[in-house]
Amino acid sequence: MVFAGASVYMLPPGDEKDAQRIGDAICKHGVTTVHFVPTMFSSFLSYAVSTLMCRFHPLRRVFTSGEALETIHVERFFSLCLKIWKWDFITCMSHGSHG
Repeated sequence: MVFAGASVYMLPPGDEKDAQRIGDAICKHGVTTVHFVPTMFSSFLSYAVSTLMCRFHPLRRVFTSGEALETIHVERFFSLCLKIWKWDFITCMSHGSHG
């Protein structure tokens, strides 16, 4: 697979534990794909709901791994997709893997 024009943004050390800093980075750097452990994914979703983060328009893909992804996380994510980002279920994807 060949990628052209893509870039990678890595959060500064420690920012991966702060939902607000993650949200700010998504907006500032136009992040389209993110990876969370489900615990941080839950914190990020709570932050997004509490601040009505409709500014995450660049975000297109969310991956989770490292822990079991609970049904409530998926339901909250899809709810955000519809209510805040106005995405449909085809556009809104969450990919989880836990081994």
